[in-house]
Amino acid sequence: MVATLVAIGLATFCANAQSINLPGKVLDQNGDPIPGATVRFKGSKGGVITKDDGTFTVRSSLKGTLIISALGYTEQ
Repeated sequence: MVATLVAIGLATFCANAQSINLPGKVLDQNGDPIPGATVRFKGSKGGVITKDDGTFTVRSSLKGTLIISALGYTEQ
């Protein structure tokens, strides 16, 4: 069975905003953190990796969709 990823704590921002830090936390369906998940903006090649507690921060000035992926989970 493939588990589902859940990202919480994401902020929304305007397309014309200057570069901002966008924090969040990646959890599984049971609320447990997912360390080592990749978080990136759709269409980008780079990204960040979640810490041991599932937290991450991406820096961006672009409006877009975050893609979260981890081994054994469905990409969200």
